[in-house]
Amino acid sequence: MNLPIRDGQDETIEVHLSMVGGLRRLVGVGRERLTVPSVTRIRDVVSVLSDRHPELGELLDGGDAIEDGRVVLLLNGRNLLLFDDPDRLLQQGDKLVLTHPLGGG
Repeated sequence: MNLPIRDGQDETIEVHLSMVGGLRRLVGVGRERLTVPSVTRIRDVVSVLSDRHPELGELLDGGDAIEDGRVVLLLNGRNLLLFDDPDRLLQQGDKLVLTHPLGGG
């Protein structure tokens, strides 16, 4: 999947996205390689995924589901909410994982 490149955004990067558990079943895809402009924020990818997979978009609720913890977004193995900013620019080779929160006890 590719994000549109706007004027002045000639450089692109490649990032990897995985969806696990119920999210994978929901969209029917477990992994996608994304080629995006080098100025792409994490938030931008969430928006594009919502457009590409409407059923996922409904669940993500405009990104609110990530911000309130209903869906977990990991960036390079770290929980976005705890360690990063959704407005952070993605870097070449970043790995994003979307999953439901895990519970146990």
